[in-house]
Amino acid sequence: MLVLGAFTLATAGPRGQAAEHESGAPALASAVTQPVVSSVNPSSGFTTGGATVTITGTGFTGATAVTFNGIDATSFTVVSPTEITAVTPAGAAGPALVQVAIGTCISSVSGGTFTYLPPIVIPTMPTVSSMSPTSGPTAGGTTVTLTGTNLAGAMSVTFGGVAGSVSNSTATSITVVTPAHAAGNVPVGVTTVMGATTVTGGYTYVAAANVSSLSPTSGSPAGGTLVTITGTSFTGATAVAFDGTATSFIVTSDTSITAITPAHAAGAVDVEVTTPSGTAIAAGAYTYTAAPSVTSLSPTSGPAAGGTSVTITGAGFTGATAVAFGADAATSFTVDSDTQITAVAPAHAVGTVDVEVNTPNGTATAANAYAYLAPPSVTSLSPTSGPAAGGTSVTITGAGFTGATAVVFDGSPATSFTVNSDTSITAVAPAHAVGTVDVEVTGPGGTDTVIAAYTYVAAATATSMFPTIGPDLGGTFVTITGTGFTGATAVTFGGVNATSFVANSDTQITAMTPPGFGTVPVTVTTPNGSPSVPGGYQYLAAQAAAFAAHAAHKDAAQAPAKAPASGKADKASGKASGKASGKADAKQVNKQDAKQADKRADKQADKADGKAKVKAKHKADATAGPRMKKVFFQMPTPACPAPPSAPSPVTATAGTSSINVSWTAATPNDSPITGYTATATPGPATCTTLVTDPNPLRCVLGATAGQQYTVSVVANSAAGASDPATSNAVTPAAPVVPSAPPDTPLTLTTDKGAISTAVPGQHIVVIGTGFAAYSTATITLYSTPVTLGSVVTDGNGDFSKPVTVPHSLAAGVHTLVAQGVAPSGNPRAMKLTITVAASAPSTSTGGLPVTGAPTGTLALAGLAMVLAGLGLLRPWQRRTTPGLR
Repeated sequence: MLVLGAFTLATAGPRGQAAEHESGAPALASAVTQPVVSSVNPSSGFTTGGATVTITGTGFTGATAVTFNGIDATSFTVVSPTEITAVTPAGAAGPALVQVAIGTCISSVSGGTFTYLPPIVIPTMPTVSSMSPTSGPTAGGTTVTLTGTNLAGAMSVTFGGVAGSVSNSTATSITVVTPAHAAGNVPVGVTTVMGATTVTGGYTYVAAANVSSLSPTSGSPAGGTLVTITGTSFTGATAVAFDGTATSFIVTSDTSITAITPAHAAGAVDVEVTTPSGTAIAAGAYTYTAAPSVTSLSPTSGPAAGGTSVTITGAGFTGATAVAFGADAATSFTVDSDTQITAVAPAHAVGTVDVEVNTPNGTATAANAYAYLAPPSVTSLSPTSGPAAGGTSVTITGAGFTGATAVVFDGSPATSFTVNSDTSITAVAPAHAVGTVDVEVTGPGGTDTVIAAYTYVAAATATSMFPTIGPDLGGTFVTITGTGFTGATAVTFGGVNATSFVANSDTQITAMTPPGFGTVPVTVTTPNGSPSVPGGYQYLAAQAAAFAAHAAHKDAAQAPAKAPASGKADKASGKASGKASGKADAKQVNKQDAKQADKRADKQADKADGKAKVKAKHKADATAGPRMKKVFFQMPTPACPAPPSAPSPVTATAGTSSINVSWTAATPNDSPITGYTATATPGPATCTTLVTDPNPLRCVLGATAGQQYTVSVVANSAAGASDPATSNAVTPAAPVVPSAPPDTPLTLTTDKGAISTAVPGQHIVVIGTGFAAYSTATITLYSTPVTLGSVVTDGNGDFSKPVTVPHSLAAGVHTLVAQGVAPSGNPRAMKLTITVAASAPSTSTGGLPVTGAPTGTLALAGLAMVLAGLGLLRPWQRRTTPGLR
């Protein structure tokens, strides 16, 4: 306890010692007057002394002592003859007599008194210097020890205003059990008999620990896997265990722990985290797995371009970190379950590769499990055209067809298809609008697209025929006019096949009539339908038979009855007459078939003669009848149809390496117009239109830039071509080289394929396709455009042009561009991006090593073979028609 009182120490001089003046000189002896004390102020103080009091009275000059109940004042000062200031000594409680002495002369006992009071005791407040622990679960029940001073007699300890249970209290410590409380930091209050205090920092209630996830969730039975445990209230964690087996760990934050798995048998186990707020258990959260294994893949092959989704089946895939096809990582993969992975195959060279799955527990390898396949390659189609109604059986020839999954005509799947072999497919063309379409073949190795490979044509028509009448003996040549006759397989007259026929063009057929009678339908069977000729064909009775009958009647009327000797003569006469008449008819039909007509006439005459002889015999027995009149059947003499008039005027307009030509429709005259042919002079460019085309009165001709041309146009019909109509003279312009390379998806190639690198001074043979036939194409090298040369395309619109990479060209990425005009007359461009190195090869001009033999001759021979192959390939790939690119 603390005692209030005076603690000033002073030493009084010896009783009776003379007082000193302020100057310090001793006072002179004089008569002493007895001092008188009248009052003391203050009049009380603590027994501990030390209080400064003022004593008032008289006769204080020279005072040598001041006493309190006979005890000298701790110190005193004579202020004046009537005042002394003194410090009280310690004394017993109660009144004390205050006296002043001058030498032996002491003040009377009456007068001033000073009352000694007992000291006042002030209670000491409790203090708390520490608390342990400083946190615990919200459920309470944690035993907390408070350390400090003046803690005896603890009355209560509160946590956030809620009293805990105090189990022990001493002067320096309190033990208390926390009550339940919501999560958070709360103040801790301590109340004792001496007072109350608050613990600095308070106490933190934490929610019960919780494990939300593990990563990875599996690992080797050997242990040693670093596992990140995520959850809440991990601060102060004291243990981490896998299926009861404790392991080392680090609390990285209140929400994360990193632990190392102990060894354990394969299987799923619980993971436990023990914290001050309790133990969190994640049931079956971690799986000890054996090494992975791959049992199968589906599919087991795909295109070399990659992109195939492959399902990998096996075991131990949980936590897989990588999937590889050969040495290349899968484009992406997903672990569907511990037994299945779905991976996207990367691009890879053609061939068979291993497939690997990497997991935390090891690597599983499936040897030679996946095959990269080359895409199919289509080289030809037969036939290359068919009706818009579809249904044509098309044989597709090429390579890599095994396992083909689709055949498509311009986006429409074939009605059906059969893979005959790795090099042949038979497909049924679906219905499609008239026009030329691409054909695609898709196999396990990818898709090959043949541009403009198949042409859908309109249904065949038969519009007219000449002549439309002829003898029933047959053998008459007729000309049938119409459309869609290409590939015609039969011509029938009343259902009887023509003796022979020839399809002269898509619009004309010449056929020889078979024997027949009456008026019969004439039908042309083609891949595009079976049209019938309007009006059909009329067979006339054979003149040979008519003449034979007439002769027999004449002879019978003039001869006597029963004249058997005349029979042979009659037969001979009838036969001769019939034969002569038959020969005449045959000659009129066609001189080339006179011999065949003679034979048919003989048979017909014999038949007629037999009938005539019977009739003559009957009439010979009767009275001679009247004589028959001579009757002749004369075939009408057909007039030769006139060809159409000239399609004049013709207008030519110069374009870029092309001529746009248009004309006026010609007058058909006696024969329908089937189309037009335009020819450039000088040649050799031509174009042909059909009346069934969307615009048959115009077309585009490829032309050499800078050359002056005129264009002649004729109208075509079954009766022949019209006289030509000639256009004005025009001079096509050269392609304009823009400052930047044009944006085009079309790719140039070279004699070494689609190269990606080159060096200054290197010689390259640039190959382009799909331009207008006989037009000019310009070869340009960008970034800064440098024209490397120009070339005139061949009859298919293709070219191969040797060029040289400029020696001064800076290293870097450049674009090689061929620019010209398409068959439609629109601009056409193809490009190839190449990276140019800093220096040229030392011994090779084409990127090939020199082996001792001259490479120029070999290169030219190879190029000739390539061009020959292209020449064979292009005719079936495209037809020069207006608007075709």
